[in-house]
Amino acid sequence: MEVIGINGVAGENGATQMPKRGELVATKPQRKNPPPPPPIAAANNFYHNHSLYKHTFKAKDHISCKICSKHISGEAYGCNKFLCKFFIHESCFRIPKQIKHPSHSTYSLTLRAHYPSGKFICNACGGTGDAFHYHSVDNFDLHVNCAALPDYVKHSNHTNRLKLHYDFPLHRESSAVKCKIINNKVE
Repeated sequence: MEVIGINGVAGENGATQMPKRGELVATKPQRKNPPPPPPIAAANNFYHNHSLYKHTFKAKDHISCKICSKHISGEAYGCNKFLCKFFIHESCFRIPKQIKHPSHSTYSLTLRAHYPSGKFICNACGGTGDAFHYHSVDNFDLHVNCAALPDYVKHSNHTNRLKLHYDFPLHRESSAVKCKIINNKVE
């Protein structure tokens, strides 16, 4: 005999029968959807105008971070609004809002979500951008990824550490400078 609810049980002929006085009737537990997790960032936060929630993505989802533009695979934060498609890496959620950068020691750089005139030119790589970037009051701009580059790297083809230069120091030289690894002219 299958229990169909608190008001009665299905009998053999399918009719609902009321339990007798004092008889215990088991009922199927009602499934309740768990409440949605609380947002990790309040509405109207710096990054986005909706609350952000934790999400998990697979590589095949082809989701890009709105701050660094890199692919997201694994946990990230994002908007739950339909068609919004705003997602960011956890590490990008935690990037500093203001930095001092060795490429521009005059002023601090402040993280901005958009560029007022649409696009900016990164003072480190020379590429354009139209989203999150670091900006100073004298219109010095850096992509988030360019601002995160290390000052020094160790390369297997060189005994000393290599220093990152934002302003190539040999532009005034008359001879071409070539990369010793790929043998191309450095411009």
